[in-house]
Amino acid sequence: MPTKHPRLTIVLEKEIYDTIKHLARIKRVSMSTIVSDLLKIALELKEDILISNFVDNRNIDENCLLGHEETWEKKN
Repeated sequence: MPTKHPRLTIVLEKEIYDTIKHLARIKRVSMSTIVSDLLKIALELKEDILISNFVDNRNIDENCLLGHEETWEKKN
């Protein structure tokens, strides 16, 4: 049956395969759905790490930073 979604073939260790199969049975979804969901989570985490690293490595003049109170104080 044709599908509009791209496909990917991967080779897994038996332990990982068995875990995915077990999760799919418990949740009553396909193994493909389990793997797709796990990949989405992993990519989001990877993106968060890359953004965090970018922020940590910026050259910022500490004297220009405002604290919480200064940032949110009401201006007259």
